[in-house]
Amino acid sequence: MKSKVVKLFLMLGVITLSIIFSGCSNGKIPEKKDEEIVSFPMEYFPSGISSVPGQPIKLVLEDATFLCKTEKGSFEYYHDTKEYRANSGDTIFYCPEYLTENESFHTKDAYVDIYILREEKIIGYAVIKINYYDDPTIWKPKLIVSNLFIDKSGETVTVSNEYVNGRIMSYHK
Repeated sequence: MKSKVVKLFLMLGVITLSIIFSGCSNGKIPEKKDEEIVSFPMEYFPSGISSVPGQPIKLVLEDATFLCKTEKGSFEYYHDTKEYRANSGDTIFYCPEYLTENESFHTKDAYVDIYILREEKIIGYAVIKINYYDDPTIWKPKLIVSNLFIDKSGETVTVSNEYVNGRIMSYHK
């Protein structure tokens, strides 16, 4: 009886250790680069153009929605909108210059962070840096990263807000 209990605990220990070590040893979830998700219909946004309110950013991934965030600038020309939700195929506009009722704003360098969602769960992210050039006054987008979280078989997996926030912030330099 005693040897059976010892064997049982040894088996449980081996199973527990294999579960712990079968994941990523550094706690990092595997990611797959997918630069097709984010595109820029205009190479840059000049401040004097009146046909578009800001830098267009097109987002495409089947069955996905996108939560876009920025600390500087806005996603609407006539409002200070720091978050914007988009569907696959939508083009959003990042406005480095925007107006509110009482004031106009002019932003220099900024980041646009994009949370890629499926069924309201995070499956990936993208980070765009908007670079300001003073002569002539233009803003040029640069895709820093666009990744999906995957498992060992290459299928997308979900992650927590805290985890993706840490990944996104690692690209803000």
